[in-house]
Amino acid sequence: MKEYTVQQISKLLKTNPETVRRWIRSGKLSAVQDSRKSGNLVSEEALKKFMYESPKYAGLVATIFAPANLALPIALGSLMGSVMTAIYGQKKTKVTSDYIEGYLCKEIERYEKAVEQKKKTIEQLQTEVLSDEQQLENYKYALHNLDLNTLANEVNNSLRDK
Repeated sequence: MKEYTVQQISKLLKTNPETVRRWIRSGKLSAVQDSRKSGNLVSEEALKKFMYESPKYAGLVATIFAPANLALPIALGSLMGSVMTAIYGQKKTKVTSDYIEGYLCKEIERYEKAVEQKKKTIEQLQTEVLSDEQQLENYKYALHNLDLNTLANEVNNSLRDK
């Protein structure tokens, strides 16, 4: 059975090695440590179990652990992983082309909504940036062009009048 180091797992899952160590410490990921010097080793079985239990990584299981001679094109492998994640834990064991079509339609709709929401967020942020830039220019103008002593006196007079 193949074993993986913390570094190998962090590269496979594109995460920080300290995150992998935290998973091991918390018991989410099973590992053995022969010695402090050699570090933690995680069996392929334990890594697969962890990945299946983690929605973020469940879709990667099929692509990471597929034998090289059976490797699917990346897009198809990703789709297969996504479908497997969607049905993981369900009693339905037979996947039909209609199911995949429905799944794809739902995902397309979900991503279209997400993209639209992100575009709205970008527009809002651009508006805020323009407003902040205008305020910044106003402050710079005040700093370089106004008599700050006169301004301070006006503020103090205004406070005394209250």
